[in-house]
Amino acid sequence: TYNNDEVNFEFKYPPEWILEDFKSSDLALNLTLNSDDLAVRQEYRGGDWPVPVYQNGGSLEVVVDTDPYYQSFDHLKNAEHKKYNYPYIVNLENLGNVLYKTTSYPGVYDESKITMIRENISKNGGPIQLTFTLQFAGDEKDKYQELYNQILSTFKFIEICGDCPVFSQPPPDWCKN
Repeated sequence: TYNNDEVNFEFKYPPEWILEDFKSSDLALNLTLNSDDLAVRQEYRGGDWPVPVYQNGGSLEVVVDTDPYYQSFDHLKNAEHKKYNYPYIVNLENLGNVLYKTTSYPGVYDESKITMIRENISKNGGPIQLTFTLQFAGDEKDKYQELYNQILSTFKFIEICGDCPVFSQPPPDWCKN
C-alpha cells in the first residue's frame, strides 16, 4: 500500500513493483512504480530527447499538481492541445467522475491515463489535479489494463480529523468524529 500523508490518499499496488519517489519544486508529488520485469530502451527518433521504448513490463506514474492552469473538468475535456485533452469523462465507483484517455504510440508504448480534479482541497484553497498514468509494452495491453483497473479500485482519500494538514477548510463530510 502506498500512503501519502501530504495529500491524504492511498492505493494498493503489487508488492513486487519498485517505488521511486521524485521531489519536484513544480509538483506536490511525482512518483513512479515500475513492474519488476520492466525493460525499457532509450531511442532517439528525430528529436533532441530519447524516447522510452517499452520492450516488456509497465510503469505507473502518479502526479499531484497544484497549478491552477487546466485545473477544471471543462478545461481538460476541451483543451486544444492534445497533451491536455481528455475525450472521456467516466464515473468510477470509488472516485466519482474522472477524465480518461488512452493513447498508443506504435513501437514505443501504450498508455492509459485518468485525471481527477478536486476543488478547494489544497492548503491554499485551490484545486489539485491528481493523475495516474500507466505505460506498458503494447503487446501486454490486456494484462496491464486489468492491473491498472485493480490499482485504481483501491484508491481512496484518507479521512483525517482535528487540525488538518491539507485542507484549509475540510469538506463538511470529511471528518466523521
